[in-house]
Amino acid sequence: MPLLILTFNVILMVFFCCACQLVVTPAYNQFVQYGNTGDSLPFLTQFIVDSRYFFLLIPILWVGLSFKIHNIIKKKDIEKQTQILLFCSLVTISIGLVMVSLFALSGILPYLMISAAV
Repeated sequence: MPLLILTFNVILMVFFCCACQLVVTPAYNQFVQYGNTGDSLPFLTQFIVDSRYFFLLIPILWVGLSFKIHNIIKKKDIEKQTQILLFCSLVTISIGLVMVSLFALSGILPYLMISAAV
């Protein structure tokens, strides 16, 4: 059962990373790929667009972390396993929602005409 929950957490993180890529793609297409290259993007948008493929490493790192957690908790009693698995699920959902929020914000900022020079 713990391995199933950890596998679900990895799948959930993959879905969050896919959602992140989807919410920033329209801004990338309009302002970077087909837009004017002379226009400056907000700092957050430029950072996310430049490093969006590096964020795909997060699910891969999550797999390694899940295996390490599984090796740690299989020696513990059921109550401790439940607490650790609940914490891991909470961390997965929290990190995923923060990532999606940052990517959505970076995808919206260019449409709001917020300049890069502050």
